[in-house]
Amino acid sequence: MVATKQASAALRKPAKKSRKEALAKARASKEAKRLGQEPEPVAASPSTSATPAADPVSAENGIPVKLSASKRKLDLMANFAPQPSDMSQRLLLLDLSCLTALFKPFSCKSCGGKLTVISDTRKGFVCQLKTVCLRCEAVLSKTMTSKTLKGSSHYDINRRAVLSMLNVGLGFAGHTTFCETMGLEGLTEKSFASHVREIHQASDRLKTAVLNKAVKKVYEAHGKAEGDVLDIAVSYDGTWQKRGHTSKHGLGVVIEVTTGLAVDYHVMSSFCQPCSTKGVTMKKKGEAAYNEWWEQHKVSCTINHTGSAGMMEVEAAKTIFSRSLGRGLRYTTLVADGDCKTFNELQELRPYGDTSICKEECTNHVSKRLGTGLRNLVSAESKRGTTLGGRKQGSLTQAKIALLQSHYKKAVASKSATVGELSKKIWTTFYHASSTDCNPQHHLCPTGTRSWCFYNRALAFGKDPPSHKNRSSSSISPHVAEKVRGVYERLTAPELLQRCLKGLTQNANEAIHSTIWSRCPKHLFAGRRRVEIATTIAVGNFNSGSTSLRELTEECGCGVGKISIAHGLKRDFARIKRAEKAETVEAKRRRVDMARAVTVAQQEFLAAEGGPSYISGGF
Repeated sequence: MVATKQASAALRKPAKKSRKEALAKARASKEAKRLGQEPEPVAASPSTSATPAADPVSAENGIPVKLSASKRKLDLMANFAPQPSDMSQRLLLLDLSCLTALFKPFSCKSCGGKLTVISDTRKGFVCQLKTVCLRCEAVLSKTMTSKTLKGSSHYDINRRAVLSMLNVGLGFAGHTTFCETMGLEGLTEKSFASHVREIHQASDRLKTAVLNKAVKKVYEAHGKAEGDVLDIAVSYDGTWQKRGHTSKHGLGVVIEVTTGLAVDYHVMSSFCQPCSTKGVTMKKKGEAAYNEWWEQHKVSCTINHTGSAGMMEVEAAKTIFSRSLGRGLRYTTLVADGDCKTFNELQELRPYGDTSICKEECTNHVSKRLGTGLRNLVSAESKRGTTLGGRKQGSLTQAKIALLQSHYKKAVASKSATVGELSKKIWTTFYHASSTDCNPQHHLCPTGTRSWCFYNRALAFGKDPPSHKNRSSSSISPHVAEKVRGVYERLTAPELLQRCLKGLTQNANEAIHSTIWSRCPKHLFAGRRRVEIATTIAVGNFNSGSTSLRELTEECGCGVGKISIAHGLKRDFARIKRAEKAETVEAKRRRVDMARAVTVAQQEFLAAEGGPSYISGGF
């Protein structure tokens, strides 16, 4: 693989650790010792965790260093990287007046007149350049500024321009704005649409290759031979092209839990441009005319869903699960949220016959239920004349709700062995927060000199426990605790906790959703072809980084040169670096502290301003 010296050097050796990073590691080590962490890492089982096992222990501080998901996936797919297919490729933007200046020293062989360069026969970004004598007007040479694609009349530069626009989330309108700013004569709308159709066909071919590679790696990760039916755990979530539950396009993505690779996806659409324009006109002409038109159009119609936008997630899941056996996979464990009836519909569908599908809850979504429940409780009690919020000591402020939710989330995500153990962890946070000097409730808190509980830690040192006042930022008064207990009882139901024992999340699905819509923005209208192209590019990038874009470029008939590969390597390296930085203890703590500080600051602003200044329909 060819790369620039900088990119190659960056991939060969790690960057030198700065003093700031060294201090961060030292603080992390100190925190680990304070919390009583063991020096040996406890690696999570791949079959029970949505996150990879920890790396070997860092020699510097004895804390397990966890590989980022990006690093793990790019390492898995590294052997699929393509080699340069066009070593002579050299593309650049050129001002024609600068090119004309090159020919000033030369003269016409026939008449001795001066030469110039003119452009003619423009097709999008491509034009024909001619060397012309200014005196006798003879055409000495001519050439097109781009080569045509193999087996096509389209030009390479035009195809690349359209593919580039789609990759950065722009359509024909964005293309026109770009040309306006650059002073270029771009493609017509008809030509742009023609290229989009060709790229869509190429993306369909690439989709098969991308998903097949992912399935192959899943088989290798589980130590199974291809051809055997493999039972795997997957996370599934739906997403829509427009906010507000009125979207005409939606899709669902299935991600294998152990490897973190997307193994299948399906796009749903309830919109077709010809149906909404010409189809309406043909209906007005009569049923016979419409039926004749429909027979010709139905092959290319982009509608594959009739119903509400919310059902797109369900229908996409049913389609994906129904065809999984054809690829040798059975999705027997489903990590899902409680936002949609996908799991209930799959139970009725029974895609695997007698083999049932087990549901695991996304711990992030479950923890949000506590915050929602507490906020709803404050609102409901306020309507009854009971104040749970406010600035009074032990009140249920927004900052305190966020902190209680954070504690609940840590407990739920801790991968407990039994329901009883998980329930105990959750109730520990409740009793610790509701303790007072008159009624200390620290019987569930850990004991010993390294306990995080200030009360039990003082007892372990043989000292009198300090006062509870101002000792815990999550403390709630007995009056508030009595009201809050009902929410905790509902969210510690054994049926719910049983589905949270493995501590799985849909983080990977949320990540791939943002990658998809960055290439097909939600504020811009797009057709099904655009959504499918964006999804293919995003899934390929999610699984194997810049390699997939180079493969799509090849599928579109354009060569891949050294410069393209060098840029891709830089992008992959930057992605891994960002991901690994985000995985550090210091970075995680900083994100939590910043989010908490913003919540507290907003509460202080509201109090100083005398309450909210904006409520929909409230003034």
